[in-house]
Amino acid sequence: MSANIFGFGAGSTFQNVRLWALNKAQMYAGNPTVQVLSFDAPSAEFTLLPSNARLQTGTPPSGRPNYFTVVAQFLNVVSVYELHADWNNISTSTFSGPFQSLTATSWSQFTGASGRVPTPGNAIDTLYSRLMAQNQYTNLDGVESLWGAHTVGASGATSGQAAVRYYQVKVTAGTVETNATQASTFSPEATVHRFMPSLALDAAGNMAIGYSATNATLNPAIRYAGRLAGDAANSITQTETSLIEGTGTQSGNCGSTCTRWGITAP
Repeated sequence: MSANIFGFGAGSTFQNVRLWALNKAQMYAGNPTVQVLSFDAPSAEFTLLPSNARLQTGTPPSGRPNYFTVVAQFLNVVSVYELHADWNNISTSTFSGPFQSLTATSWSQFTGASGRVPTPGNAIDTLYSRLMAQNQYTNLDGVESLWGAHTVGASGATSGQAAVRYYQVKVTAGTVETNATQASTFSPEATVHRFMPSLALDAAGNMAIGYSATNATLNPAIRYAGRLAGDAANSITQTETSLIEGTGTQSGNCGSTCTRWGITAP
């Protein structure tokens, strides 16, 4: 797991990203004490996501590290860190990186005030530009990949319209590829803000990406799109579909508590 560490109290400054590994076997066994180790990421990083493996999309071979991904420092790089936990000798555990995977295109910086987008009520936070849940690990026919997504600008160097961007970085045989397999922004038209994405793949390698959608006259909604495993790289081919169209939005004076909105994909 990981967390952005801040000091206590209002206005406290960011300190660093901290990462932990917990001995899952001991936790499952109900042991009264559980081995835990932690590392601090370099101070320039922000929001590192640990990788998530599922049986349906392939699990890592024995001995693989957990891969943490981050996009905090560059517009055209996915940085990958590796955490290897040795529960037989914790002192030999390692946290290494970054291993940088260059993307063919850069992402557009979102210029919405305070990183927020309008609604018919209060503006809400997009959590630009941090990677969002989940950093999905897949091992499909021996090809290991990390998949992630986040909020960006829709086009150009900067944009006042929010959009969603996804990545695929291969890590087959434990080697982070130098050039990312996929890196693409999805913004099918210019009137709706799309933000806070969450993606998932199935056993065939098909991808779905869900996200929030809103504008000044559209109540916050949940929509999704996707791509098939055989589609050309950097493409979303499955037409955007509405899952839930919002019927209202929060308004009034409620301080910062009004700005956060999100969905959790199964």
